Amino acid sequence: MRARHLKFSMIAALPFSFGLAPNSALAEPADDQATASIQVIAPLSVTINQVLSFGRLQVRGGAGPTFATINPAGSILRQCVGLLCLPGSEAAMTATIRGEPNRSYRIALPASTVSTPGNFRVSALTIVSASRGNNVVNGYGRLNALGVEELRIGGTLILNRTARLGVYTANVPITVLYE
Repeated sequence: MRARHLKFSMIAALPFSFGLAPNSALAEPADDQATASIQVIAPLSVTINQVLSFGRLQVRGGAGPTFATINPAGSILRQCVGLLCLPGSEAAMTATIRGEPNRSYRIALPASTVSTPGNFRVSALTIVSASRGNNVVNGYGRLNALGVEELRIGGTLILNRTARLGVYTANVPITVLYE
């Protein structure tokens, strides 16, 4: 019986002694100050104004490569090899980016896309800042003081000898992120 009584007494004493320890360790509260701020950045939006149009093309007879290139920066907009470039409707793709003024952005283009009609390959995509008149190097650019950037996008359409006379276009998917 005595052993039980002793054990009971020690258990009852332990919570009492632990209960005193935290009270003796209390310190005065510190006078720390913290500040926080938040900056809301305007979301990016992209509006496609014009799809990439290679215009009206007709494959010439003979062997060799057949392609058309739209150069968004050059004085000669369209070049054709192995094709007849018939007049009308050729145009670089144009897009307007809107967002936070003076912010840097990065635009990503796919390695290639396909044409309508025919699902022919469109590659060698290039971007030019219509606002600043220069190439967008590695997809990096900067929005102007109004938060706007105008882009022109060109590329090369590769046709095969079975391609029919027609107006060939491409809708190039683009992704734009703040940098």
